[in-house]
Amino acid sequence: MTVEGPPAPSHRRESGRRTAILAGLTALAVLTGVLVALALQRGDAGTPSVQPPTLATPTPSEESEPAPPSEPEPESETEPEPEPEPEPESETEPETETQPETAPVARTLGVMVLNATRITGLAAQTSGTVSNAGWTVVGSGNARGSYPGDTIYYPAGGYEQAQLLAADLGIGRLMPNLADMPSNRLTVVLTSAR
Repeated sequence: MTVEGPPAPSHRRESGRRTAILAGLTALAVLTGVLVALALQRGDAGTPSVQPPTLATPTPSEESEPAPPSEPEPESETEPEPEPEPEPESETEPETETQPETAPVARTLGVMVLNATRITGLAAQTSGTVSNAGWTVVGSGNARGSYPGDTIYYPAGGYEQAQLLAADLGIGRLMPNLADMPSNRLTVVLTSAR
């Protein structure tokens, strides 16, 4: 006869597994909560706002009083009449909501065009393009120093106008004015042929 020891404590192993699973789920819930809180804290910084959908209000022609409850029809042995086919809906364009028009950005700042290349006449040629787009050119010349690419420098409060000038010239780099630049104009620095 062999003597066996006490049975293995299987309930302890199951309890340990349950505790591990519970701890993992708790950690996952806390992590999810932190991520949601961070997303809410960021709010709409840099993201477009989402407007809730507007509910259509019925026009007077659509409003009607509720129909009175109908009484059950007596059953007859005749076949029921077929329902008439619905009429095709008229193909009218849906009404579009009119957005309040925003005032276009005015071209009020003067523009200085500087050539940072070895291409003769580039600043003068670009000045003509700037002028034809509706800007006032206040000067043109050669730039001193090295620049990383075609750039429009703008003064404080001039960012929207710099964006407009950038669209007119096809320049993608906008930077705040350097310390030695006047604060009453946009400065275009050209580093490549236009």
